[in-house]
Amino acid sequence: MKQANEVILLQDIKYTELVFKLRFLEDVKLPKYKTSMLNGALLSILSNLYCINNKKCKECNITSRCIIQRLLGSNYDAQIPLILQDTDIYPYYIVNCKNERTNFIKYQELIFSIKLIDYAIDYISQFIYAFELLGEVGLGRIKAKYELIGVYDDKGQPIFEEGILYESNINVKSIIDYVNRRRESIHGQISLEFLTPYVIDKKYSRQSNYNINNIYFSVINRLTSLNFLNENDKKLLFLLPNSGIISEFSLSIIKRNYPIKEKNQDEVIIGFKGKVCFIKEADKYLDFLLACENLSIGAYILLGYGNLIIKGEG
Repeated sequence: MKQANEVILLQDIKYTELVFKLRFLEDVKLPKYKTSMLNGALLSILSNLYCINNKKCKECNITSRCIIQRLLGSNYDAQIPLILQDTDIYPYYIVNCKNERTNFIKYQELIFSIKLIDYAIDYISQFIYAFELLGEVGLGRIKAKYELIGVYDDKGQPIFEEGILYESNINVKSIIDYVNRRRESIHGQISLEFLTPYVIDKKYSRQSNYNINNIYFSVINRLTSLNFLNENDKKLLFLLPNSGIISEFSLSIIKRNYPIKEKNQDEVIIGFKGKVCFIKEADKYLDFLLACENLSIGAYILLGYGNLIIKGEG
């Protein structure tokens, strides 16, 4: 636990969480891992609603004011399948769907959450409106129709229900508050466990060499992409690759296959899943690790990759 006179170095950043509840209007079959489906549908409807340049991102001269580019860190190209460019995208929102059911009967519900980070919070109404419209368009390849039951905060209070927006129930939180609260529960040796596969950031990959040190670079990359670090933070973090603070790790290679309809081909994504243990000296990096617990790391965050949890053992 931090002493009273210690000062956390991280710059603060705000976030909020929206919980969406859908009710299907017909029997449907959906993929086991639904985050990529939800993101694909969301970006498609946002492009239809707000793009004024026929989805020609590379030729557009107003990308700095584009809602989609702002949400995705300015590297999105609407004409390229998301699966082929997600290594270069650093999103300000994270979709999380834990439901792995594939068959839904009529009137069965699907629940998923969206975390909005920093200025993405300003677009709450656009996210809600997008998923209202998607109910008419349908989800997945079979265009499964649904109705939006409502949108709630993480405690179940309604944010949007029966056409009414309850702005007073929007709970904006602080990453630093989250880090401080989580730090109080971490005792003993620090460990990191990947809840979903972790994929190395493209810029740090070396011929698919899955070096454990790349986790360090992914932490730096994610926090830098969100303008979350001050100069002292950066100096401390850039010592990480040579710090030798990992004591042991047990990671498995996970392969997932994604069909690309536009190209009539499949894309295989390879990542890590498992546990990493740190030595005692890693405590000075704990705040950064806890921030990433909230924000995810690595490539393909939009597809649900890079979710992790930090634990204290002992």
